[in-house]
Amino acid sequence: MTRLRRVFCFYLRRLISLPLYIFISEKSAFRKADFLLYYVVKRGTLMHQSNAVLAIKYLAVDIVGSFLYFPLWWYTAGALRTAKYCARTVRGQAATFGIAVWLKNLFTPMYGLRDIQGRIISFFMRLMIVIWYSIALFLLSVVMFALFLLWLAFPLFVAWQLFGQLTGILSPSLP
Repeated sequence: MTRLRRVFCFYLRRLISLPLYIFISEKSAFRKADFLLYYVVKRGTLMHQSNAVLAIKYLAVDIVGSFLYFPLWWYTAGALRTAKYCARTVRGQAATFGIAVWLKNLFTPMYGLRDIQGRIISFFMRLMIVIWYSIALFLLSVVMFALFLLWLAFPLFVAWQLFGQLTGILSPSLP
């Protein structure tokens, strides 16, 4: 029975290509395969369908379903993934800049110069570096936020442009 089950699962994946078949676990896949094996062999429903009917089912379920699922994915999982990418980029660059380390050592003299000129030069040099890195990190944060907003607005822009093109084609043009 195990070999028959494996063979059936192999041909089921190749011929029918059920989208939910991918997301179920191995044990439940075998249970589903047992049910489908019973349904196919005993009742004979899937065996009488032509390849054209199976192709239409594939187009209707998988491709149209994916097309309809796209906006939901774009504004949930896709937006979350983009937000995490933007936050990870800003955090990584903040760690690379090490602004906290620069602030911690703001009053420490550079190169071991302990006289007053060395301390003054070290303080202002580190202060300029902290200001420069803070400005760069702020600009990076603005760019990443704009990238996230572009991610959210892109499908709306495409739909607006598509609607504008369709209404331009459908409406009579004036000479």
